[in-house]
Amino acid sequence: GGEDPNPAKGQRNESVGTPLRILIVGDSSAAGVGAAHQSEALAGSLVRALEGCEVTRWRLVAGWGWTIGDLMADLQATPTEPFDVAVVSVGVNHVTRWHSTTRWDQALEQLARTLKTRF
Repeated sequence: GGEDPNPAKGQRNESVGTPLRILIVGDSSAAGVGAAHQSEALAGSLVRALEGCEVTRWRLVAGWGWTIGDLMADLQATPTEPFDVAVVSVGVNHVTRWHSTTRWDQALEQLARTLKTRF
């Protein structure tokens, strides 16, 4: 049957202005934990808020309890495709697991490099 109420990606075929492709990555806050549908979570809210910007494609790569290491592992398995903007929402699990700021900085730099080179 019908449309998936929690899609991890979306696309619009109409384009009036410059297309905007958004990649959303992170932990449970990005994944939409607590929201009944992605339309109520970060991805859906962001796409809706940017509707005037012609969001033509978006993808969500996120999971509950994820650190940047978990995110990086999933990104390596995600097909490469171009995006104009990446929204990153990650970090709370690093704090609760007592990761050092040095470890955090290194992981964030690695994530930024991966996003720039693969997406």
